[in-house]
Amino acid sequence: MHVRSLLSVRARGLALAGVMLLATAVAPLAADAHFMGWPNGKHAYSGSGLLYLNYSRNCSGTFYAAAGDAAYGWNATPTPVWFQEGSVNACNGAVWNGWIDTYSYNNANDWAWGWAQAYALDTICDLYIWPLGCVSSHQQLDPRWDKTYAAGTIMVNTAKATGSNYFLLVGDVAHEMGHNLGLAHAGYYNGESTGYYSIMDYLNWSYNRPRPHDINDVNALY
Repeated sequence: MHVRSLLSVRARGLALAGVMLLATAVAPLAADAHFMGWPNGKHAYSGSGLLYLNYSRNCSGTFYAAAGDAAYGWNATPTPVWFQEGSVNACNGAVWNGWIDTYSYNNANDWAWGWAQAYALDTICDLYIWPLGCVSSHQQLDPRWDKTYAAGTIMVNTAKATGSNYFLLVGDVAHEMGHNLGLAHAGYYNGESTGYYSIMDYLNWSYNRPRPHDINDVNALY
């Protein structure tokens, strides 16, 4: 049984994937690596075995099947990533410690197909007494890309779903899952002169699953 823990969230303003900043590598990595917050922006991982990530899709609306296929696509990669499915208690956009939850919204005027946000678990001091220090504190989930991820959300725009673009829906969720793994935009979507080599590029009809570039980036993180 998976036990969920709902902690306070200090900020609800989730960053659009379209305006996420490309992290600058500070370690000897491939020049074309793309990370949200290298080197700490990732999930905790022991370094061996599988990286189990709890995720839900029961609140993803018409993206439900696509979200399952996207998780399968990541699980099939030669990386430690393994998305294991559960369910969220209410479709209210809440952030749960230890979970990556997929929620839907509908906005035909929104250019975005979806967006994602990772959260870090911070300890906040409620009462500081000198010289004793902090005598009372609490933990909360804060939207961060540069610290160890404790939770994540994926928002998908059901206004983009039609009866003929299921292929793109899978690619959209796979892309947002990539953000929640710590991957940043790549290719044309990142302003580069070449593209279509990464699931972190813009949606296209050529592929909807992680590419060798994405696999290399994930293995560099984990």
